[in-house]
Amino acid sequence: DSLIRLIESLSSGLTELGCHPGAVADVDSVYNLARVHELAALCDPAIRRTLALANVSLRSFAGLQLEPAAP
Repeated sequence: DSLIRLIESLSSGLTELGCHPGAVADVDSVYNLARVHELAALCDPAIRRTLALANVSLRSFAGLQLEPAAP
């Protein structure tokens, strides 16, 4: 529900949402279990519908062509 509200509140333009989803808790980290929860949230059909309704597309930084910030 929190992710849906976040997506619905986005302004137009570029937004970075940092996440590190994982299928299993396989690393020695305090973030271990959160990775599994993030993957479940990102794959939830309700999230996909919300992204589509909000006209939000998921991208990798590798595919972005960003212009340098003004000094």
